[in-house]
Amino acid sequence: MGRVDDMFIVQGVNVFPSAVADVIASFKPRTTGEFQIRLPASGTRVDPPVPILVECGPQAGDLDELKRALQEAIRMKLIFRADVALVPQGELAPTGAMKRKVVVRADG
Repeated sequence: MGRVDDMFIVQGVNVFPSAVADVIASFKPRTTGEFQIRLPASGTRVDPPVPILVECGPQAGDLDELKRALQEAIRMKLIFRADVALVPQGELAPTGAMKRKVVVRADG
């Protein structure tokens, strides 16, 4: 499962960030496993496609194919459409002692 306070709903489907993390991690070493889900400022209901930033890994390969594969895997396994944007390795890594934020709301 996952933390209820991070859960969001896409077309009636409850989505936990931990489930998204599992799908993205299955693409290692093409991805680092780091990601951010970008949601509206408030509410739990989100319209698809859900914007998700994913860090490229050391063996990313063809970026267009990786993006398509990630979007398809999320759609098939989690039953919602995602708009995956690939970012360079190290861009989403936590800085200092701060814990990484996986769900980022538009207001902060």
